[in-house]
Amino acid sequence: VEASLYTLSAEGETAVTLLGESQPVIWLNSGPSVAEPEQRLNTQWSEPIELVCMDDLPEALERGNEMTVRLVWQAAGEVREDYTAFLHLVDADGMLLAQQDQPPGGIFYPTSAWRVGDRIETVFTLTVPDGSAPDSYRLLAGLYDPDSGERLPIDGNGDVTLLAKIDVEVEESSPESE
Repeated sequence: VEASLYTLSAEGETAVTLLGESQPVIWLNSGPSVAEPEQRLNTQWSEPIELVCMDDLPEALERGNEMTVRLVWQAAGEVREDYTAFLHLVDADGMLLAQQDQPPGGIFYPTSAWRVGDRIETVFTLTVPDGSAPDSYRLLAGLYDPDSGERLPIDGNGDVTLLAKIDVEVEESSPESE
C-alpha cells in the first residue's frame, strides 16, 4: 500500500494519495465538540494569520507543575508558507524558563493548507522547572519559519504577543506530624 498524508494540487485542493489515486480530503474533527476559549485576542501577523482566542490561564503556578494552553488561530487570507508556533515562558530579562514549539495545525494540516476562515486549535503544555526562582514570568506566543528560524512579524508591534503574566511560586511545605 502506498499512501501520502496530503498533497496540494495546483488549485490548492487538499488530497490524499492512495494506490496512486488522488482523493479529495474533507477535514473532520472527531470527538465531542469543545467550547471555544472565551478570552478574546486580536493578534494579526504580517501573513494573514490571526490569534483569535485562548483559554483562561492560572495567575500562579507552583514549580514542577504543568500548564496547558489552548490557542485558536484563524486564516484571514491565503497563507503561502508553513510556520511553526512557539510558546515561551520568560522572566523579566527575557531568559527562557519553558517553551514548546509546534506547527499550529499539527503536522497533518500545515499553515500553507489553511483556507480563508479556517479556525485551528493548538494545545501547548509547558512544565515549570523544579528549580525555577519564584518570580513573575511572561507567557509569549509567536510564529516562525522552521527552515530559516526567522520570526514572523506582528502587524505594528514586534514578533511576539504577550498572552499572560504568570507568578511562579514555591510550594508551601506542610508541617510534619509528630
